[in-house]
Amino acid sequence: MQVNLIYFEGCPHWQLASSRLAHAIDYAGIGDVAVELVPVTTHDEALEVGMHGSPTILIDGADPFAEPGVPAGMSGRIFATEHGTDGAPSVVQLIDALRRASGHAPDARDLTDEASFPASDPPEAGAPGL
Repeated sequence: MQVNLIYFEGCPHWQLASSRLAHAIDYAGIGDVAVELVPVTTHDEALEVGMHGSPTILIDGADPFAEPGVPAGMSGRIFATEHGTDGAPSVVQLIDALRRASGHAPDARDLTDEASFPASDPPEAGAPGL
């Protein structure tokens, strides 16, 4: 599985997306997944890599959070999460996207319950957009 985190310098949310993505990969139970950070500096680069605003997360080349009809380009991005709008997908959303892309069925843990996450590594428990 190839995961790319595409962002532009100065994006206030790419590091949050990176952190949540790391937690989601650890928790998803799909094995080791390498994440490639892809900084873009021009509109043409954004179009070339399929960035639908910063941050964009591509899983095997697909953006699981892309809104239909929204063109690729250099812009900021917000996400609808279970906790409201946020600058990055929630850990729960990322886990779901990773599992769907990998073909793994969800396990018995309730992803909507913060208590389901391992106590040794809680993904920003209580933070907006868990």
